[in-house]
Amino acid sequence: MSRVVLAGYGDIGARVARRLGASCERLAVNRSGRTARLNPPLVATVCELAGLGPHLRADDTLVWLAPPPPEGERETHLEAALAAAPALRKMVYLSTSGVYGDCQGAWVRESDAPNPQTPRARRRYSAEMITQEYGQRMRVPVAILRVPGIYGPGRLPTARLSRGLPTLAAPISPWSNRIHAEDLAAVLVLLLERGEGVFNISDGQPGSITEYFQAAADVLGLPHLPEVASTADLTPELASYMQESRRLDITRARTELGFEPRFPHFQQALAGCVDPDLIWE
Repeated sequence: MSRVVLAGYGDIGARVARRLGASCERLAVNRSGRTARLNPPLVATVCELAGLGPHLRADDTLVWLAPPPPEGERETHLEAALAAAPALRKMVYLSTSGVYGDCQGAWVRESDAPNPQTPRARRRYSAEMITQEYGQRMRVPVAILRVPGIYGPGRLPTARLSRGLPTLAAPISPWSNRIHAEDLAAVLVLLLERGEGVFNISDGQPGSITEYFQAAADVLGLPHLPEVASTADLTPELASYMQESRRLDITRARTELGFEPRFPHFQQALAGCVDPDLIWE
């Protein structure tokens, strides 16, 4: 039986594991020390992810979900793991759409050149290069998924909304992209059996960050955030996101993977993130 190794067993890893069910043996490596009820479990901290390579087998599919180190310009944990890894059945890396940088609201395709402009995006892009180099060196199929903001149950901006931190006025808020956590897990499972290369993924319906914040406030029963006219009035973290604007084209994921979002727009899905019984079958 083939084995899927989930490196970075958090919310998304757990959703992938549930979708796989008993179809394959699953081995989970997490960052927090929580025991994953898989067969068999392997628990590690984020630093130990670098030592994962010798635990891998030639018929494994490795799905790397863990974030890169918080500092530096390179993904050293992934680099160390792959340096000691055999020729795997397949390698899937969860990257970020932030590698494109600011595209001034243009539609972005996988053929567009990356231009990472923040340290976190440069670390993610280095991980993409490390993954591709490993694939070429070991002749292993590689798939890279460029992911935007993830939302879902337990993943709403509740703290920001509760504190009433400001956001940019809707007319000047940049284009952004999102995907529901269940849709992300679904496309990761699709990638286990088909698809190579780079894929953009989202719900296919770009919108503004401010539109998302205010819609989330509505379903949580909280006041709308105050809207300001300058990024100088935002927190540094939000200001950095507001400096980039792009719309992700997901045509390739639709045509090559057969992906179609179950949750095509957050406006319809947010209520189920607060009360899952509204949408979960």
